[in-house]
Amino acid sequence: MARRRSTLPRNLLLAAAIAALGWAGWQYGPRWTGGTAVPAAGVDACGLAPAPRLAERIGRVAVEARRQPPEAGVPAASTCQWTYFGGRAIGRVFTPTSLAAGGVDLAPGDYFRSVATGLEYEFKIAPQVLDGVGDEALAAGFGAGDAPQVVVRRGDRVLAIEFAGLEQGVAVAFAGELAAGL
Repeated sequence: MARRRSTLPRNLLLAAAIAALGWAGWQYGPRWTGGTAVPAAGVDACGLAPAPRLAERIGRVAVEARRQPPEAGVPAASTCQWTYFGGRAIGRVFTPTSLAAGGVDLAPGDYFRSVATGLEYEFKIAPQVLDGVGDEALAAGFGAGDAPQVVVRRGDRVLAIEFAGLEQGVAVAFAGELAAGL
């Protein structure tokens, strides 16, 4: 009787190849396709400023921008995560259309002020008003919390950015570059 050869090594190789392809798609897929979410018409948080210019403003070699799907319950028109050495920033752009679609019955200026009130409540200190960034801007939580933020209103758009790994002055410069593209 002939001895049958085991298919175990071939099956293990096939499983390893499938796992490697799955990992590569998860890790590099958004980079190959340009992101994980399609931004709303005319709004692309990742496209507000070129990554090399952002890297230069914060004194890093590189900044990588990656589109993110908006979180459940967050009426953002577009969300982007910028990763840099030592941290990351997550920015969300809110428009009148995205606010209305999310059930928020506020104009962008009123939404900006409601965010300011929320930050004051969260960090137990009034946000710092920033001059020269958008039409209105404020910073909160630097040195006081886990997720310091800069929020900017320019025209009918609001940009909210959470930072990790940047001092307030550098984060404000980063936000200023993005706000110029709103």
